[in-house]
Amino acid sequence: MVPFTVIGAIAGTLATLLFVASALPMLIRAHRTRDLSSYSPANLIIANVGNLAQTIYVITLPLGPVWLMHAFNLVVSALMLLWWLRHHGCPERRDALRRTIRKSPHDHSDHWSDRNSRPLARR
Repeated sequence: MVPFTVIGAIAGTLATLLFVASALPMLIRAHRTRDLSSYSPANLIIANVGNLAQTIYVITLPLGPVWLMHAFNLVVSALMLLWWLRHHGCPERRDALRRTIRKSPHDHSDHWSDRNSRPLARR
């Protein structure tokens, strides 16, 4: 019979990998587009404060998968807040970035909202 601690370590490792895999598309998109307008600044700030408080708890635990998941969560939350502060605060910069991002080579719309409001084409 497999010890319960081994099962817990396997579950923790799997949870960490799933959490990282679920956050990577968000990070990649946020970094690529620099469009964080849909993120709430209050949520980003509270998440970072919560992560700092959670760190006090995590450092009391033995080294394991939860440390990796928490470290990744700290980095993700901090990056999202920093990127939001950097790219959301300057409307001229944000608008210039939005004009350069195209959904397709044939899309010549000058308005970000027009492109986002169109229905998806059927294939």
